[in-house]
Amino acid sequence: MTKNADQPLEPEKIMGAHKKINVTLPKPSVAEKRPRTGGELEKPDQFLKNISLAKFWLKDVHSTLSQVNDLFLNAKKIAIQMVEKTSNHEARKQATKEVEKLLVNILKIANIPKNACPFMVNSSGQDARKHIFACNQTLSSSFRKEEGGWVYPKDTEEIELRIQPGLNMRINWVDLNFLTKPLKTLGEDFDLDPGIDQNTRLSDLNGGRGVNLGSIRVTKNNTGRSWDINLRHTATVGEVINAINFFGIAGLGADIGTSKKELKLTYTGLNASKSGQEFTVSEASGTPAKDLGILGNLLVHSANQTSNLEGRDLDPILTQNTPISLLKGGYGLTLGSIQIALGSTQRTVDLSSASTVGEIIDSINNSIPGVLASLNNSKKGISIESTVVGQSLMVSDGDDKRSASGLGISGSSDMLGGLLFLREALNNDSSAAISKSLEILDLSLEEVLSHITETEAKLKRLENIGTRIMGFQSDATRLLSEVREVDLFRAVTNLENQQSIYQSALQSGAAVIQPTLLNFIR
Repeated sequence: MTKNADQPLEPEKIMGAHKKINVTLPKPSVAEKRPRTGGELEKPDQFLKNISLAKFWLKDVHSTLSQVNDLFLNAKKIAIQMVEKTSNHEARKQATKEVEKLLVNILKIANIPKNACPFMVNSSGQDARKHIFACNQTLSSSFRKEEGGWVYPKDTEEIELRIQPGLNMRINWVDLNFLTKPLKTLGEDFDLDPGIDQNTRLSDLNGGRGVNLGSIRVTKNNTGRSWDINLRHTATVGEVINAINFFGIAGLGADIGTSKKELKLTYTGLNASKSGQEFTVSEASGTPAKDLGILGNLLVHSANQTSNLEGRDLDPILTQNTPISLLKGGYGLTLGSIQIALGSTQRTVDLSSASTVGEIIDSINNSIPGVLASLNNSKKGISIESTVVGQSLMVSDGDDKRSASGLGISGSSDMLGGLLFLREALNNDSSAAISKSLEILDLSLEEVLSHITETEAKLKRLENIGTRIMGFQSDATRLLSEVREVDLFRAVTNLENQQSIYQSALQSGAAVIQPTLLNFIR
């Protein structure tokens, strides 16, 4: 009977708890133990909250980038209109003011705090207004304009949010790698078109591939006589020329060609020479004739007549020792000064006394710490880049000799510097510089559009993940309900059955055990 008395309590427990089963969570095994951080939140509600924050942030990023894109489109439109030589001085002065307004607007857009950001609070406990380009220092402005350039003083720390198990998304990837990020290297694809002289090393010819040394063979075709000239031990163009000239073939000489880019063989017919004589230059060993561009024939038409074999362009590379007089196909450059601005630092660099390419590079490298000049990758020109993160770089002509333009290093490598360069070009009424600014403006627009596309892709991904999590949350709730919620009809039936059994047991007990008056009085 005692057992029967306990049975009706079980259905009541089930109905009161609204559960069919009691779930006991096992202790985690050693293999499951791992460090957890406050950011590792695995609940669907927290994921949805993080996704909401990320979408809020990225929508502001998208809006800001769209505004920046419009401003750079306006700058490009101004540059295209003003690049025409027919544009008068007054029109360009007015355009200078318009570009200045664009610069102010970009600074304002980059620095103005956006709408209150949920889940981020300031020192007063209020929702923070955020600076989306300030990395993790979202309560501080991002950029500042200083004399001569733009400076991004912030850090590069990432802000990541966990948006689903095992997946974080960085939401502040547009930082200093945006407005002050170098999009190109100044002078990276410029060709100063160096020529050759007696001191040019053979290893610097043919784009730096050099010459496969050996011997060349000069053959007089009408007699069949030939001479082998050994060039194995030559190292410079001058030594090759001397080896040919001093070999002693009557009437044959070598020199540098008129364009200072090739070798030239000359044969002067003697008084006793017959017309129609022909000389052939070929290989005896190695490929020096081919590599020196003098593989071919010399035809002597008559006595005392000079015939020339003009070699091909030997395509020399630029070196630190290349004379400035050999640049531009041997015509040389007359240099003056250039202006360099890196962030808030400006310098005027005098190149008028430089005689070699190395001296130009040294003068630039000694001007401003963080400005690095070197031979460009093709070894055809000089490149300039900044090694300082977050500061815009600009190089321009310092006088009417237009040295920066002549060396191919004028312009800016970043978006903000590009606008500064355009403003200066308009102010100086320089069509060439305005045209040069279009290159960085086009790169700037490509960069902004790339960020816009990436932002849209992130927003789409967040939307898809959020939809998937909400669907999972709904399914999980339904499944949990099926497992944990009570079958009310069955529980009530069981309760009624147990109550009937209990009552029957009580009645049976009362019939068996008849209490006496004495038991009652006690």
